[in-house]
Amino acid sequence: FEGIYRQASVFVNQSLVGKRAFGYSEFTVEIQDYIRFGENNDILVVVKCGTDNSRWYSGAGIYRNVWLLHGPALNIESESLVVTTLSAEEEGAEVEVRFTLINNALKAGTVEAAFTICDPDGHVAAERSFPVRIRSGQSLEIRKRFYLPEARLWSDEAPNLYTVRVQAGEDEDAVVTGIRKLSLDAKHGLRVNGKGVKLRGACVHHDQFLLGSEAHEDSEFRRVRLLKEAGFNAIRSAHNHASQAMLSACDQLGM
Repeated sequence: FEGIYRQASVFVNQSLVGKRAFGYSEFTVEIQDYIRFGENNDILVVVKCGTDNSRWYSGAGIYRNVWLLHGPALNIESESLVVTTLSAEEEGAEVEVRFTLINNALKAGTVEAAFTICDPDGHVAAERSFPVRIRSGQSLEIRKRFYLPEARLWSDEAPNLYTVRVQAGEDEDAVVTGIRKLSLDAKHGLRVNGKGVKLRGACVHHDQFLLGSEAHEDSEFRRVRLLKEAGFNAIRSAHNHASQAMLSACDQLGM
């Protein structure tokens, strides 16, 4: 769940499987042990917003995307794929890619772990694969470093994005990200890839104006585009976590 406002409880076949009080944070509930395989299953989300509402939110309920995640017993843990920029220079960049592999099967397994990094044009910039042996019930973090010569770095003026994909047996995951190095100190202020950047920011609430409280991807993209065209290069998500749709728009447009 990307956002439920608020005091949410999730039930599967009348059994409570998870709760989240805060209305803006993402959360995941594990429902495998409550599913009746081969039958219809009931999923119920209960919201108790009440009258003690915040002044910046007018609404209640599920207002952002909901995803049903499924995979094999030996799988990549949800949201464990992380890409970190270790160095970013004109001649090249070094990144670290890591993810967590989980084996919920009753026996040990061996899978081929494959990494693929594609540049902004879709061309393969780096790739690597190797076998991984994992015991039953084990959780294993896998890390690999890659050097990308002449990498196209991300900035507000050049929002270059790379696609990083990992595959482990029958399961796979991917993330779209910019390669950039951030530094902040009292003398130079904010620097992106070694270049000083003055922040020209705006405060943005989560709501979609006349469209209401639901997070619409097209509307988020339009809002960021209009702010970018008006000369802004930074956004403060006022009082709340920004939606995934807004974060994606910022990545794509250089915000």
